Order: sequence, then C-alpha cells, then structure tokens
Amino acid sequence: MYSFSSIILPVVATIINSIIFGYVASNSKSNKISHAYLIFLTFTALYIIFDCIIIQAFNSIEIKDIIVKIQALFWMPLATLFLNFTYLFLRKQRDKIFYFFAICTITSLFITLFSDKVLLGFKEFNFGTEGFTGPWFLPISFVVIIPPAVYALYLIGIEGRVFNLGKNKKLDKREPHLALQLRILFFGSVICLIIAVTTNIIIDEILGYSGKVHLASLS
Repeated sequence: MYSFSSIILPVVATIINSIIFGYVASNSKSNKISHAYLIFLTFTALYIIFDCIIIQAFNSIEIKDIIVKIQALFWMPLATLFLNFTYLFLRKQRDKIFYFFAICTITSLFITLFSDKVLLGFKEFNFGTEGFTGPWFLPISFVVIIPPAVYALYLIGIEGRVFNLGKNKKLDKREPHLALQLRILFFGSVICLIIAVTTNIIIDEILGYSGKVHLASLS
C-alpha cells in the first residue's frame, strides 16, 4: 500500500538529481557529455521508480522477487555510468581501467540475473527495497560496484583540486566555472555514496540491523 512519503520522496529525489547533474552539464556544449548525463539520469530515475513505487504495487512475493532482480539492471551499472560521465566531462580518454570496470559490471550483472549468488529475492520495504542476498553480494558490492564510483570521485577531486581550496589558474583559464562545478559534483556525490552504502550495505548486510530505512535509490 502506498504512503504519501513513499511517493513524494522519489519525486523529490528525481528533481534534485536533475537539478544537480543538469547544472554540472549545462555549461558543456558536447553532445556526448549530455548523452552520458541523460543515460545516467535515466538509470537513476528507473531505479527510484522500481525501488520505491513499483515494488509497492504488488502483493505477490513472487512478483516482488522478480522486481528485485529487475532493479539490479538499474542500480548495478550506476557507478560505471557515472564514471563514463566523469571521463567525458573531464575530457579523459577511456582507458584500461574504465573498460575493466565496465566488463566487471556487466559480468556481475549477468551473475545476478541468472543465479542466486548475489540476490535471492524480496525481504521488506522501508523507504526502499530490502532484499535477501546471496554469498557474493558483499564481495561484488565492494570489489565491482563501489570502486568505479570511488575512482570517478578521485578523478573529479584531482581535477577540481577539492582538497586544495586555492585557485587553479590553469583550470580557471580553461573554463572559469569548471572548478566550482567539479567541487559541487564531488561533495554531492560523496554524500550520496555514503548514504547509499551506509543504509543499504553497512547497516543491513554488515551490522545485521534488518528493517532499517534503505535510501540508496533516494540518495
């Protein structure tokens, strides 16, 4: 059964994501950057919808189990899609590191969809879907899913001189607003990553506190 908060929060989260990433990409005239942003935003929006809305529309546990698997199609590639956006935004050529992460993500997704090693099915809902997980969930999360996001943040932090608040004259000369955009992108993404990992992985899977809020999609 739907509640007001379960509907309004996904809408607000989608609007916030649109504003933040739209602002970051707005000053770029590159179609590739815009397309990368739209792909990432689309996967994010679909994850929010399936995680917070569609999962509540069915009472059948069997259908919910299928939806949990479908959700993986949207949340597992997010870190790699964010890395792809980062490469394009920073005008960095895709290298072996990028393709390594991409191949690992695709492989992990196939394992998730066609086996019970990663996801087993639906457990409960609390602002987001909590699922029964398999023995490979934590290894894949920490070895395959999270590292591309961390690497993307590293690239953004280096380029934007996040830990050096002094002005980067070369960066300012090339594109005056880029440093500010990179810092906004960095700190916003760090907060989202911390919330997602804490609520969906650390509290639930590592500490074992079942039934707590799951905010990965809303973050």
